[in-house]
Amino acid sequence: MKRTKALAEIKHAGYNNDLDKVSQIQIANGIGSAAAKKAFMAGTRLKSLGVPCDCSACTAKKGSK
Repeated sequence: MKRTKALAEIKHAGYNNDLDKVSQIQIANGIGSAAAKKAFMAGTRLKSLGVPCDCSACTAKKGSK
């Protein structure tokens, strides 16, 4: 996975507060701790601002309701 895609996935994991997913992506793609933390915090900030998540898992949940 490309670095930009991996960081985007970490940001989505941050939005959903999924630390296991962050660790998995970080290890599999060799993403440093500082970059992963920055992406994770960006995801949590988006959630706190009320921005809807656009990841496939969240859009699938919205579609099934």
